[in-house]
Amino acid sequence: MIDFDENRLRYPNDYVEVKGRISNLQINGGFADFLLTFDNGHSIMVRGSSDLMQGIKEGKIVEGKVEGTIGFRLNGDNLSEARPYFRIESWEKVRIE
Repeated sequence: MIDFDENRLRYPNDYVEVKGRISNLQINGGFADFLLTFDNGHSIMVRGSSDLMQGIKEGKIVEGKVEGTIGFRLNGDNLSEARPYFRIESWEKVRIE
């Protein structure tokens, strides 16, 4: 039998570039949390360092490069309650309108 490795959920290795609309922005303790909604209507919760994301505000990302990885918040051992989120890794020349 193969053992489950929860680090595969916590530390995926693919970087994803995104554009979309930022809403529900909350900055707390050096982190910015917000909802990112893509043009196709899909959305995901996002977390990143507020120091890294210069000029962050609610609105639409119209240019720049935002990269990150998909992570999962796990509460205990019940995987059915795992919640995906997008972890910002780079925020370069981003302009938001």
